[in-house]
Amino acid sequence: MSDGVFHVLGFFRGFCVVLDGLGFGFCVSLIISKVKQWLVTLCRSYNPKQRSSLGFGPIVSKLGINVINPPPKPPIIIFWARPPVGFVALNSDGAAKCGLAAGGGIIRDVEGNHLSNYFSFYGKGTNNLVETRAILDGVALCAMLGYNRVYLQTDSKMALQWLNQTIPIPWHLRLWWRHYRNVTKNMTIMAIHVYREGNTPADHLSKQGLLHKCMGGINNQVDKTLKLALLSDKENIPYIRHKR
Repeated sequence: MSDGVFHVLGFFRGFCVVLDGLGFGFCVSLIISKVKQWLVTLCRSYNPKQRSSLGFGPIVSKLGINVINPPPKPPIIIFWARPPVGFVALNSDGAAKCGLAAGGGIIRDVEGNHLSNYFSFYGKGTNNLVETRAILDGVALCAMLGYNRVYLQTDSKMALQWLNQTIPIPWHLRLWWRHYRNVTKNMTIMAIHVYREGNTPADHLSKQGLLHKCMGGINNQVDKTLKLALLSDKENIPYIRHKR
């Protein structure tokens, strides 16, 4: 709702500036009044599903519009999802910033012990590309290390749907998913969606790919951020997810 109101106001502000420049300044106040009346009427019948940002309220209040927000949702407690016995957990994540793309992930056993980690730099790319390639890099590393029963965890619902073939894969990503099928043809993969908060170590590793712009891994005993995240997950310390 907030974006829609801002777009409407921005459009009419520009329109009024043009009218004023053409000598129709007498129409401007009438237009502003009508737009304001229209917005007030619209907001009365609007039932928002999401709370507005903190900066939105003061702006629309100056227009005489009351901000309507749904009740705040209670926070969700998030734990790292341990793999079933006999499986290893693979958490993967992608990171894209300023047109550059990277991915990363971590492999752990059922006790939460670190087995291996990775990060990769992909050059130019999108969010969908990085999630796809981060998963591919992760299962390829598992296969190389001899882990053929993998409990894959990703915070990308779309990537999970591509993996399960429940929605069509975009043409520019099909090559990578063919590689994924080839790598995992002799593996047992259980894949689930997790919230971003439960994917913290993988998120940290994907950002290392953007930082270093190369492929590699990090020392889990030296990197304090990764070390603390691993310890928290191992000891079942929860994350708090706040929903707007």
